[in-house]
Amino acid sequence: MASITDPFSGEELFKAEPERVFGVLSNLDALAKAIPGLVSAERPDERTLKCVVKPALSFIGGSVKITLSIAKAVPPGSITLNLGSSGVGMTLDLVSTMTITPAETGQSRLQWSAQVVKMTGLVKAAPAALVRAAADKVIRDGWAELRKQIETP
Repeated sequence: MASITDPFSGEELFKAEPERVFGVLSNLDALAKAIPGLVSAERPDERTLKCVVKPALSFIGGSVKITLSIAKAVPPGSITLNLGSSGVGMTLDLVSTMTITPAETGQSRLQWSAQVVKMTGLVKAAPAALVRAAADKVIRDGWAELRKQIETP
């Protein structure tokens, strides 16, 4: 049975060159537009995004504060993001890595993974299958929005 601390991973194919994919995924303003349930966002510096999200998850009440920072960005092929979140009675921190490679002409393949590195409070008590299913939905919705930004000139 999968645990919430098991890595998430996936692959996305984009109809855009690696430089375009990298440009959007390393742009915190673009990432903010793709966050489901975003209430507000601010940029305290060029590598950090602080935002408030109202998740559509029954087991997380209220709003969640998220700090997203670019830990490493090597154009046009890799990005590492750190994400720290806190809400009523819980914290969840994760690290995500993305590797972008050329695919067919004019396309890019993105392989990504995310690993929970810290989890406290109520989210630990929620069934892992419920948390993973909710995370999968948020991830799918986020990629759908990012796809629009990447593939629309």
